[in-house]
Amino acid sequence: MRNLPMILVLSLFCINVCHAGDSPLKELWRTDIYGWEQVEDTLKAKLSLTNRVLIEDVNNDGTPDVVVGTKRLPRPDQTKGKVLALRGRDGIPLWERGLDCKVVGLVEIGLEGSSTIVAMGDSSASYFLRTLDGEVLQTVPVTGKTYNDLLAVSSTGELALVTGWGDSLQMRRPDFLKKEWEAAAEGNSTADEENGFLQPVLADVNSDQVDDVVLIDYWALRLVALDGRNGHRLWESNLARKKYKDDRKKKLSGDLVITSPCVADVNGDGKREVVVGTFGGAISVFSASDGSKIFQTQVSKENPMKKEIPIFLKPFLKLPKGGIIFHLVSADLNDDGLLDILATCFDQRVYALDGKNQKVLWSIKTDEYKENQIFSQPTIADMDGDGKLDVVVYNSSGNLHCIRGQDGTLLWTHQMEDQEGVQVIDLFLADLNGDGFMEVVIPQTKKGEVVAYSTDAPCKPGEIIWGMPKLNPQNNPVVERR
Repeated sequence: MRNLPMILVLSLFCINVCHAGDSPLKELWRTDIYGWEQVEDTLKAKLSLTNRVLIEDVNNDGTPDVVVGTKRLPRPDQTKGKVLALRGRDGIPLWERGLDCKVVGLVEIGLEGSSTIVAMGDSSASYFLRTLDGEVLQTVPVTGKTYNDLLAVSSTGELALVTGWGDSLQMRRPDFLKKEWEAAAEGNSTADEENGFLQPVLADVNSDQVDDVVLIDYWALRLVALDGRNGHRLWESNLARKKYKDDRKKKLSGDLVITSPCVADVNGDGKREVVVGTFGGAISVFSASDGSKIFQTQVSKENPMKKEIPIFLKPFLKLPKGGIIFHLVSADLNDDGLLDILATCFDQRVYALDGKNQKVLWSIKTDEYKENQIFSQPTIADMDGDGKLDVVVYNSSGNLHCIRGQDGTLLWTHQMEDQEGVQVIDLFLADLNGDGFMEVVIPQTKKGEVVAYSTDAPCKPGEIIWGMPKLNPQNNPVVERR
């Protein structure tokens, strides 16, 4: 009887940890985008792929292929960037196009009756490439330096593009990016990488049948909605819970939002809401029609970095709690007919929040080591063929975790070989080889590789289950049940 408490502890440990099954993933192919041995640390640091790849049938064989762009190249004598199309079945390059810019964003549009890839450059130019062979159809100058891949595509083909250091947003037509209107951010006017607008989401918030732009004005701590017709501000909401006299305190504030919003009807009232996650680990929900705040729920309770601070300094430092640093996703996880909210946080946990009653449905810690943070937004699909949605995330130790969406149970963990420290922003799920099962596509941005894993999750041949921005052109991460 003296050992009973220890037996109970061990039993509980087995219930919560040992239930995860074997990983069903098997490596299908791995393609090195650069094709040469990386031996110097200084060169390794310069390698980077565009975070978001395209899943598109390039060669018209009925199965999706993978299109990637490079932001950095290791050799100064090469072109600044390139776009490559990889055959989905085996990862073999279909075509490659060198460009005189670093590619910071990719998007596919229909132009003059044919599929066209727009490669957004960082040097005041963008390139229109024929999807079939990568031929440059047009080079278009764009006013203002493009910052990262901050773009979205409307349902009618217009591109919402953040330019400069986030200091303005331009709406451009698909016919070679003719500018329709431009709106300026109202944050800090200095040349700061963290200034101004962040990634836009397109959704009709004023019921005029035209996609409007919803995005974060970072330095001003505001949530902003712009009229899709002319760029005028429809409304704005203050994200700060107090006034900050010192910009440095604002920069470390838990009120900061560094991800794009999610627009969806999360409370089942028939009206859309705008959902944002803060650096302080809170989820805030606003009315999409007028920007009024509906509720805010604190999901993450602790910042693991606090453990590293000397005890005598803790009273003087108010660090935010485990922050939300990747995009929120909305999906019906518990089959109640309502959309739930998913967040990955800096405290190594995945949280599922009920949008109607504001309660946490479940949370799960993905790693016991505080250094191993989650490095991706939640990716949603039925991974075990039971007809219910599951959640896939990636952490910095090189682990892929698959979680049952209904109750937060860990289904399996897959250790990627020699991938510790590799940054993965987006995961893509599609049937690349036409066998009726999904593949997991991982752009490993720091190693210059793209990897595809086969799974035993069934899907229709050629169907893209999850892959922004192709599935959700507006960049709005709402997963509809099939």
